[in-house]
Amino acid sequence: MVRGYFHHFSTPITEATVAALQKGASGQRQEKAARYKKHSDQARCLVAGCLIERALSDARCSDYLDKIHYLPQGKPVLPPETKLAFNPSHAGEWVACVTADSAIGIDIEAIADDNSYDLGALFTDSEIAFIDNSADQKQRQQRFYRLWTLKESYVKAIGTGLYTPPNAFEITVIDESLAYTEQAGNRWFFYSFMPDNKHICSICSRKRIDRKHLKLFSNSPLITHPKALTNLVSEPISKRTARSEAMVSLHTFSKAF
Repeated sequence: MVRGYFHHFSTPITEATVAALQKGASGQRQEKAARYKKHSDQARCLVAGCLIERALSDARCSDYLDKIHYLPQGKPVLPPETKLAFNPSHAGEWVACVTADSAIGIDIEAIADDNSYDLGALFTDSEIAFIDNSADQKQRQQRFYRLWTLKESYVKAIGTGLYTPPNAFEITVIDESLAYTEQAGNRWFFYSFMPDNKHICSICSRKRIDRKHLKLFSNSPLITHPKALTNLVSEPISKRTARSEAMVSLHTFSKAF
């Protein structure tokens, strides 16, 4: 089963948001977040750490949190004995993480109005035709970003990242949610959706993704770290606002698919 964890920043990210998140983050996650210059990117990175921690806890793999290591192209992986794969992503107002018992990848992107991309450098002829056959500009942008998230989720699932040129493989779109690609005799399956009207997300898996077996969770104010919960209770109301926005809570993801 594929499990997805999502956090939405519903208010602007500030320095206070980052400071609140840092209190519950590991030293490794704080170092990773510090590599970003913008507060918004730092906060997304820190929340990704919260989501990963919660995902591992749900999978009863919390003891392996400190054993995450990175492949040469940057993919985070757990020791083989966990039999658990995970992958995080963040963009715009959203942070996400997925888990599964086999290779998995996710990408989420904010839909922009930029039309300056060289489509030939990113997509195959058939994929470009899929974009060009859009009914209007809105659908064109959605199709562009859907294909881009499909491509990104695949190269993240296989662990090569953009070392694999995006136009070196082709995605076959089935409908508004489903797609697949055939690579080296292996079929990879995709599931796409829009968590809101400004973002699009795609998940890639070696196993067919059935909506009935896809468990997605979204946020409302919560604390994933016991220490952070203690800090929140003792903080003034003015600080709680920023802190509650920064924390991650899970309930059934109710957006339409």
